[in-house]
Amino acid sequence: MEMRQIGWMCVLVALLACPARAKIINGSFETGDFTGWRTEALHGWADVVPGGTDGDWVARLNPRGYYIGGGGFLPDEIVLVQDFVVPAWAAFLLFDAWVEEHGIGEVYLGHFMPGPDVRVDSSSPKTYAISLEQLQPGSETWISFLAKDTDTGENAVLIDNVRLAEIPEVCTVLMFLSGCSAVAARAARRVL
Repeated sequence: MEMRQIGWMCVLVALLACPARAKIINGSFETGDFTGWRTEALHGWADVVPGGTDGDWVARLNPRGYYIGGGGFLPDEIVLVQDFVVPAWAAFLLFDAWVEEHGIGEVYLGHFMPGPDVRVDSSSPKTYAISLEQLQPGSETWISFLAKDTDTGENAVLIDNVRLAEIPEVCTVLMFLSGCSAVAARAARRVL
């Protein structure tokens, strides 16, 4: 068999071993809206605003509590949710998030009890990771970003670059190995 054919066969095997990637839809909000997401709120609102960590847009969750008679405060929550299927290749769900003023951010992966998987507490963009190892590949689940307020000020939670990741990525390793084998086969042919 000719070396060129061996090289093409290595590349073909590597590509066939890497199925189409499942992904989070519109994880960087670059559509300028919430395509692929759903929001739920009582009094607050969610919008996509200029900025972000990896593009032009970022999701901004604005819960708006209000004061009631007798000096009490009725807090509000707003939720941003996306359903997805857990891919076999993914090890982590990564996202960038930060809070403004007195905002409180909590992130849940497929559950609301006993508590959040991550608490967003940084006032500047920070990358957070949630392990997917406890979830069955192929199962349906959801990611939920919950923003709460503690007073009537600017209590926003900002979210950007939501993505699935594996470290190291299997397809990258397979492509690298197929390239190395093609180079080694070519070198072996020159020696002979």
